[in-house]
Amino acid sequence: MEGDANPRRCAARVQKCYRNIVRDKYPALRPAVCVLGFSAVETSTKVGRRATAFFLSTSLLSVTSGLILVMLIQPGVTYGETGEDAESFAIVEDLLDVLWNIFPSSLFVSCFQRHNSERREADSNSGLETNAAHYVEGTNTLGLIFWSFVFGQIFHNGGNETEKIRGTFAALRFFSKSWLHYSLSFLPFGVLFLVSSQVIEFQDWEIISKLGKLIGVVHAGLLFHGAVVLPLIYFSFTKCNPCAVLRKVYPALLSAFLNSSSSATLPLTLQRCEEELGVDRRISRYMLPIGTKINKNGTALYEVIAVVFIAQLSHIHPDTSQLISIFVLAAVIAGTEGISSTWFLTTFFVLRAVGLPAEGAAILVVIDWLIKPCNTVVNVFGNCIAVALIHEVSKNDLEEMMESGEEMGSDDQAVPSPARMHRSNAEGLHQEDIELHILGQASDDALNTQPETPAVE
Repeated sequence: MEGDANPRRCAARVQKCYRNIVRDKYPALRPAVCVLGFSAVETSTKVGRRATAFFLSTSLLSVTSGLILVMLIQPGVTYGETGEDAESFAIVEDLLDVLWNIFPSSLFVSCFQRHNSERREADSNSGLETNAAHYVEGTNTLGLIFWSFVFGQIFHNGGNETEKIRGTFAALRFFSKSWLHYSLSFLPFGVLFLVSSQVIEFQDWEIISKLGKLIGVVHAGLLFHGAVVLPLIYFSFTKCNPCAVLRKVYPALLSAFLNSSSSATLPLTLQRCEEELGVDRRISRYMLPIGTKINKNGTALYEVIAVVFIAQLSHIHPDTSQLISIFVLAAVIAGTEGISSTWFLTTFFVLRAVGLPAEGAAILVVIDWLIKPCNTVVNVFGNCIAVALIHEVSKNDLEEMMESGEEMGSDDQAVPSPARMHRSNAEGLHQEDIELHILGQASDDALNTQPETPAVE
């Protein structure tokens, strides 16, 4: 009926305007942030290499767990719907698409288009497929991330000679982030029409049951990663009981559950790790601020599940190349400063980047408050396991550093420390003023002095 179509059209037009505000400006942000971040990464110390390896491996494991769960359970698939995509290419051809996108013909074009192959009807005369490969709209995420890493390493090795071009990337990052924060000021208004358009479209209770399945899948993945994967990694390298870590950092995990913020829990996390776990202050104050910003296992797990769920909700089954792109981008975007807290918006970005319909991402706002507390707990627990593990396996290195007078925050540090700590009250860490900065700040943001090292038991 015409009267029923009017609200749908009005809501759809407004939410499309908001999508256009945040849609085309983001491709310029991702390469700039990645280039500056990779150029700042150092792995010259053993502690730094171990921390980098732990953060990277746990993020990839969390994304893998989420991807396996959502593909097996398929919470967004309608009952009785086939899970096979008749038009998907073979795995080999999808992998060739991935390789082509990693080495594109033009990096500028990669910001707006990506290579894709489609199965076409064979030519009746020659018997060959025609127009099987072409460029489609969407950011070439894999190519941008790969070449951002390459350029970042070149800029890092170039030193002062590449300072000017790094300044250009910094200006681009500032402009893109400023535009993104400006667009987020319209978020409440945009969410109203984004959600209303979805409510009008789904006029049955089936979407409620699918959202319930999504909540169950996410919590199952978080439970598996937090109760099985992280403790198993800790036990494998230290031969210590991971339950002891859980018991001693429990107040920090409870605080994370109540306020749903890793940054707000950071002072208490520092206190519990140093006073209860006995972690060396050089490691805790070096790793925890970094982990709070970039090591978000729970967020990465949720992102990959949410993206595949929205695709299933749209009756689309991602092919192998899209799944690989989702895998990589979910791990990268989880640590992107400033926007990872707006979950449905990051899901929208990932969907657009891999060429999937992003209209249904707004429905995730409905369940955000049910998932975020447990998600934050896994993020904080992952960082606690990280500092406890690195402390145990680096005791000899810490003694050598103490004898040689080497500081964790020196020029050869593994990653520029993203935290400055100014003690305003000498009675406890919870009174410290902690100023967070994103990864990629200059090395003078590192700790200025070597903190006192508690006795290692």
